[in-house]
Amino acid sequence: LGFVMELTFSQRLTRRYLRNLSWLRPFVSLETYQALRYRVWYGERLPLDHPVTFTQRIFVKMARDRNPLLPLTADKATMRDYVAQRLGPGHLAEAYAVLDSPEALRDATLPSRYVVKATRGSSMQAFVEQDSPARRAEVVAQARRWFQKRHGERHGEWAYLGLRQRLIVEERLDDGEHAVPLDWKWFCFRGEAGIVQLDGERFTSHWRNMYAPDGTQLDVTRHYPPGPPLPVPASFGAMRRIAEQLSEAFDFIRVDLYALRDRIVVGDLTHYPDTGRQLFQPQEWE
Repeated sequence: LGFVMELTFSQRLTRRYLRNLSWLRPFVSLETYQALRYRVWYGERLPLDHPVTFTQRIFVKMARDRNPLLPLTADKATMRDYVAQRLGPGHLAEAYAVLDSPEALRDATLPSRYVVKATRGSSMQAFVEQDSPARRAEVVAQARRWFQKRHGERHGEWAYLGLRQRLIVEERLDDGEHAVPLDWKWFCFRGEAGIVQLDGERFTSHWRNMYAPDGTQLDVTRHYPPGPPLPVPASFGAMRRIAEQLSEAFDFIRVDLYALRDRIVVGDLTHYPDTGRQLFQPQEWE
């Protein structure tokens, strides 16, 4: 392992090598694994005891942070209890069902439009615009693949380790303008908003704008190109209050919100954005 830590392969080759090393995760500590991941992605040692940049701190958080609220809020079903306790009613999408297996979706009583999500992990959702047995069969097949993924293991994300995979079926949100509502992602640090990431057209031509907590658009990028300049909605201040209230118990958390016409909905609580593999640009924003 020490030899691997000293390798100076090209970025592309070392990333491929890391994928081949995922079997190693159960046999080494999370500190060792995150140090290895950081070395592979960024070609330098991870300063575990003295992280400086945002990305370094995300890697150290995965390696060392054992806040008991992390697993509770990483699960999309149990996260709802935390949100309701902190904010009261009215800040969540309506939940139609929580299912232990993909096959249970076939017999669930559901409306004509809904969203199916895996409770453990990201980028695992299916939008149903018109319910039918054929469409449910497609989602069941898709969900079976989700259940095969050991989310958290590959990248050493402590909050996900040990969580059981389930499905949650929620209402299909609509902001009246976009096929998928714009996603306002608030990066918060111990109850204080630091920067806001706006993601649009996530499933077609993904773009991303960045804002200061006061609503000023910033000349900052993070992985995806910027989209059209958009003014913040009238509910921006209310979103900030919600995000900061939900973040008080964490050194860092990203609170994902949807600003709909008549309400603000909490979509997700994220502890390790992109597992530390996306950087802010210019570099000083790190």
